[in-house]
Amino acid sequence: MIASAVLLLSPCSFGYSSVSGKEVRTTSINHGKPEDRPTYMGMLSVNAAFMLPLPIPMPNLQTSHGVFFPKIQLYTGLSAEYYMLFNYLALNPHVRYYSPSKKKVTGYVGAEVGCLLAFYEGETAVGLDVAPEFGFTVNFAKVSIDIGIKAVLFPTEGLGSMVLPLRIGFVF
Repeated sequence: MIASAVLLLSPCSFGYSSVSGKEVRTTSINHGKPEDRPTYMGMLSVNAAFMLPLPIPMPNLQTSHGVFFPKIQLYTGLSAEYYMLFNYLALNPHVRYYSPSKKKVTGYVGAEVGCLLAFYEGETAVGLDVAPEFGFTVNFAKVSIDIGIKAVLFPTEGLGSMVLPLRIGFVF
């Protein structure tokens, strides 16, 4: 436990390391891309979603692709998420704000609001999909590990419940 505390309080944990007395920045969510102009950002995650109030695990996959604005730490793009157990497909505009940091670990908050397609025995139902999210990324040179949670609401689906996907994936 003491070793963990020392590691967390070391300069490397805060995004800086010392090389021959000079402070050198480590990687950020921007992955070494230009800091002065928008760049492409993509995400891919495998989620374990739990439907509340029942603890029914529901595997789903999500991908999101768009533009990252490094000056304001904002990502905006389009997201597609497939819920395998219920045969749902969510297509949403996706927005994330990353904490302004050059540290190895970066927190974020975001939201998706868009369209839910539910496929039932040859028919397709369309509804509203609302999903606020928060989490953090562990940043490396070319990719970040994304760990987060969302609160997915299907207000027009009439489920009377909420789905909580626990996310683990990559940001590139």
